Amino acid sequence: MKKLYILLGLVSTGLLYNCSSDSGSPEEEEPIGTVITYNANIKSIITANCYPCHNNPTTNAAPFSMTTFAETVNAVNTRPLRAAINDPINPMPEAGLMSQQNRDLIGKWIDQGLKEK
Repeated sequence: MKKLYILLGLVSTGLLYNCSSDSGSPEEEEPIGTVITYNANIKSIITANCYPCHNNPTTNAAPFSMTTFAETVNAVNTRPLRAAINDPINPMPEAGLMSQQNRDLIGKWIDQGLKEK
């Protein structure tokens, strides 16, 4: 009987550990306290996802360029950039929503005050 309790304890511990561990997702979260900056984190996302239309000159009737830090900050401050990148009906980029990780990173950058460096 004692062996049965030990076996049940081991199985329970194994199940609890597996249920509480990470799902194995390859995308890692930014560590708490990490400062998100345009140069280190955001510029590459904007280049890959926004430059096809928001280049200089703009294409596909894009109303503004986002090729520089100042232009990108202006897009955040004067346009609904956060809403546009999270809108499943009329997404930006037009090809479809970028990854949740990229959208979250842009949101954190905005929340942290739009730091350049």
